[in-house]
Amino acid sequence: MAFQKSFLKLEGTVDGLSIYQSNDRYIVRKKSGVSGDRIKNDPAYVRARENMLEFGRSGKAAKLIRVAFRLQIADIADNGFTPRLVQTLMRIIKSDTVNERGQRDLLGGDTSELLNLEFNAGKSLTQIMHASFISSIDRSTGSQTVEVPAFIPSEKLSKPDGATHFRLFATAAELDFDADKHVSATMTSGDLVIGSKEETAKLVCRLPEASKKMLLLAFGIQFGR
Repeated sequence: MAFQKSFLKLEGTVDGLSIYQSNDRYIVRKKSGVSGDRIKNDPAYVRARENMLEFGRSGKAAKLIRVAFRLQIADIADNGFTPRLVQTLMRIIKSDTVNERGQRDLLGGDTSELLNLEFNAGKSLTQIMHASFISSIDRSTGSQTVEVPAFIPSEKLSKPDGATHFRLFATAAELDFDADKHVSATMTSGDLVIGSKEETAKLVCRLPEASKKMLLLAFGIQFGR
């Protein structure tokens, strides 16, 4: 790889070299010797095509999940959330033992990989909130619930400096990856006082009844002053 320093700011392909701009710099890279047409049709690249299909499937699924939980991601997620999400979805796709390579998908894989996915790896829920909670998903009724038994906030929360209030939230989503559509619902506890003697919460999100699509439930906490 080389960096262009001259006043000629070229972009495109010149004599087998690809020139493009990245972060205010012009980068020169030797053009790949393998054409896109060969990758699409050559039997020698069948594995590459399978990997591309499955990676594309994970990227499309990650985009739908980000849209379904966009408000929580905007407020809480760190910059590494999307790569972690894509990597997690790829592991799920690769664990699919029902479909052939290249056709493997999320619903055929081990979706329990999503259970411990954090929106913010640097401030995980278990690091911030030490109170117990119970989550449940009822497909028949479409109810997704998070219950937090009574706890004393000052003892069970690792609050940021200056925070006086907090809010618990639950967001549920029904995801249709084939149609690229979702249905989501969010419930919050309202503002709770950190200095109160005791707090409890029950958050119930309503989704379509008897859904056969993937259902996800996220639980989190936000602080305020």
